[in-house]
Amino acid sequence: MDSIIRPADRRDTAALVRLIASEGSSVLTGDNPLPHDQLAPDGYVAQRMVALAHDGSLLGSSWVARAPWRPDGWFELQVVVDSAQRGQGIGTALVVDALQLLEQQGWRTLQCHVRDGDAVALRFAQQHGFSLSQRFFTMVLDVASFDANGFQSVVQTAEAAGFSFFTFADVANQPDAARKLYELNRRLAPDLPGNDDSFPTFEEYAHEIIGADWFRPEGQFIVADGERWVGLVGMGFDDAARTMSHEFSAVDRAYRGRRLGRPSRCRVPCLPNA
Repeated sequence: MDSIIRPADRRDTAALVRLIASEGSSVLTGDNPLPHDQLAPDGYVAQRMVALAHDGSLLGSSWVARAPWRPDGWFELQVVVDSAQRGQGIGTALVVDALQLLEQQGWRTLQCHVRDGDAVALRFAQQHGFSLSQRFFTMVLDVASFDANGFQSVVQTAEAAGFSFFTFADVANQPDAARKLYELNRRLAPDLPGNDDSFPTFEEYAHEIIGADWFRPEGQFIVADGERWVGLVGMGFDDAARTMSHEFSAVDRAYRGRRLGRPSRCRVPCLPNA
């Protein structure tokens, strides 16, 4: 199908939000892209394009981005095509257009995500040269029926050994709390399979993570050995959908094998307004 590809602007916002949120529309997905093109902070690369039919209706969109803390030549890509318009070359046209920007930026690595179980999207990614590096599985917890009683002995054993469990909300007013949360994330993140050693600066982390709309201080569960923070479970919040998602979970290498991750997880359903 012939389409018009141009930079997105605020005229496209409503249609883009519907498109990105619609089930089955994504071909290649990325990490929380903005609904329209915005001026990126210094050092960032961000470009949102839209594919339009000749009557102006939105057929698809692409998003190319790179944060300055990423390795040289590293970018992420999102391509979204309306489910009723897939298989007509719109996604490929958006990828080709995105590659023009990437060539100008000297890209070497391009990351995207594909919804698990979407065979069409996986085939599309592979046809365009992508290979699988990580796999994430979605599991759903029924909060109303969850019984935390079976975990209490684990919590008691850990606390008797000197470990403490709290949320970032409990300590957020302490002068060094944000820095300690950052250092804990920076230390643990490379241990997740598929991650590399790149990590944002503290200022970038404060903006991109602590300042994100999904972040809540009460959703960051921390385990500490005295003053040393050694484990973390991070939750993301979606107020509109009234859901939470488990974004990150890790324990310091020196403290693994002590079941410290389990007490943090068992507290998750106890969050207010969960």
